[in-house]
Amino acid sequence: MYGCETWSTTQGDENKLLTFERKILRKIYGPILNPSTGVYERRKNADLNSLFKTTNLKDFLRSKRLEWAGHVWRAEGKLIRQVLINKPNKKRPVGRPRQRWLDRVKDDLEIKQWSKY
Repeated sequence: MYGCETWSTTQGDENKLLTFERKILRKIYGPILNPSTGVYERRKNADLNSLFKTTNLKDFLRSKRLEWAGHVWRAEGKLIRQVLINKPNKKRPVGRPRQRWLDRVKDDLEIKQWSKY
């Protein structure tokens, strides 16, 4: 997934990506034959997770975002670091603040710390 490090995804976006991933995996692995009825049935999510033993897209996005945050944080004196740290002098729009990339990185770090324990 090219460029996913810079996405500031919402929970709805991540759920849509997971749904798409499961849809593709169902196409790849195909239906399963029920021996008692002789009818093909759709695979369950647990079956797909056991067949496809890598991390899901949500965890992949989280790790890539943290990886890119490390690169940005280590970029001393570069423009990308200045954009991250400096605040633009601009009037804020009306309404709820939009999801920002840095907010997602902070959430990812909290989740990563809690998963250690």
